[in-house]
Order: sequence, then C-alpha cells, then structure tokens
Amino acid sequence: MWGRHQSFRDPMVILMKKEERTCKGCKNEITAWGRKACDLGNRHGRRCRSYEEQPRTSRPCSQQ
Repeated sequence: MWGRHQSFRDPMVILMKKEERTCKGCKNEITAWGRKACDLGNRHGRRCRSYEEQPRTSRPCSQQ
C-alpha cells in the first residue's frame, strides 16, 4: 500500500492522504450500539460518492 518513500514525508501529509479515503467527518456517519455506521446503508469506512462533509461547529473560547 505505502511505499518506503512515503514514510519519509511530512506526517501531516501522510495523515491527510490516508484520511481522504475514509468517510470520517461525513454528515451521514452515525453511531449505533457503540459502532459507527453509514446512515445511507453504504459500507462504512470507505468514502463513497454520497460523502458530504459535516459543517464545522465553532467552539466558544473559555473566558478566564
């Protein structure tokens, strides 16, 4: 899967390449009985054509 030359690259680039093939962050991803699943009935774990990114929610800064 990954060639030897890949291990000498920037770790962030490697992580981003690996994650772009998964359905992590998809708005159709649900958790049922403690396991993640696809709400559309597709196979979970591999990005499909129905992938839609979840809108990010901004967290308020804690005031001290």
